[in-house]
Order: sequence, then structure tokens, then C-alpha cells
Amino acid sequence: LQLVTHNYFIATPHRVVNKTGRERYSSAFFYSPDLNTVLEPLPLAAGYINRVNASRRHRNEGLMASRSEMAAGIGGMGSRVQPVVFGEKYWQRWVRSYPEIARKFYPGSTG
Repeated sequence: LQLVTHNYFIATPHRVVNKTGRERYSSAFFYSPDLNTVLEPLPLAAGYINRVNASRRHRNEGLMASRSEMAAGIGGMGSRVQPVVFGEKYWQRWVRSYPEIARKFYPGSTG
């Protein structure tokens, strides 16, 4: 959503914190488009674009950095790379999340 809404909707930091002291279970659900979906910004009314530009957080929010960007000192959500196809972004996230598996089964793809 962040890519197609010109940063109007941005990703929020998320994690599960158990404050109850009791065991509990958590399950994440992510819904994604087809891997070949082209990510193009939607036409938005000027008011929405103006709100993004007026908010330093929204205006400056990047995307999740790749492993190579992290190695170059870009952290967290600092990437400025704008992938064109959803599958490219998904692969970048997957390789970042599971680098050992990527190195084992997809050598040379962890950059």
C-alpha cells in the first residue's frame, strides 16, 4: 500500500509483545497480490498528496532495506529503491528474512 499510495499509507513497526506473563500464541496474516503485479502509484487527489508532503514521517518514509543496503549502512526502513514488480519486493524481503536458506539454495542471490 505504501508504494501505490505515494506514502499516504505507510508500514508500521509491528511485533508481538506478551505482557500477560502467560503463554500465548500469535499468528501473522499477510495478503499479497500476484507476484507479477506491477506496482504503480495510484492517482490520488491533491489533498492526499499534500498531507503526505506536510508530514515529515510520511514524506521521508522508505521501504525495508535489502541485505546489500544494510551492509552499506542503510538500516530498517531506509531503502529508497522503488521496485516495479511485487515479486521483486517480496523476494527481497524473503532473502532478508531467511539469509541462511537463500545462501544454501540460491547462492549468489543474497545481495
